[in-house]
Amino acid sequence: AGARLAEIGVAADLRLVEPHDLLPEYGPYVAVVSRMVLHHVPMHPSDQVGEWVSSVAPGGVVAVAEGPPPVADHRHPAVALYRAMMALKEPGRHVFHAWEVAEWLLRAGCDEVATYERWTDGNSVRAWLAGSGVDGWRAEAILALGREAEPAAHAAYRLVETEDGDVTMRWRHSCVIGHKCL
Repeated sequence: AGARLAEIGVAADLRLVEPHDLLPEYGPYVAVVSRMVLHHVPMHPSDQVGEWVSSVAPGGVVAVAEGPPPVADHRHPAVALYRAMMALKEPGRHVFHAWEVAEWLLRAGCDEVATYERWTDGNSVRAWLAGSGVDGWRAEAILALGREAEPAAHAAYRLVETEDGDVTMRWRHSCVIGHKCL
């Protein structure tokens, strides 16, 4: 990110910090960017979003990128599949939707919120798990969940079992951006 910003003439002090440990001596911040972090925080995600917004200066932004379930209805079988897969992959993981993050940003003091989505197709579940360090019985149990999912979940994720026993799926990526006006 620093190299890309430098190419266009933007100087940035980029730091990697724990989600709950922003460095107050450097704040208030122009932006806080969270990519695939919010679901790991020890506190409730709404509380974490509140801390991020409070650490941003007026005119700043908080951007939260996550991979939420493919549908907004908590009762949909695709959400149940998502929850079951994540419970095996990352026990204790928070599961939430992009619209919830948008609400948290507004409640925390952002004046404007926008949500952007991107869908990818044909993602290998086995490769995703291996890249996350999940293998053995957990990986096989997650693959089995995909193979045996209810038809509505199959349709939402476009689940396909491959000849080698892998499962490919469609994945939803959301970025919710809150702007804190002056």
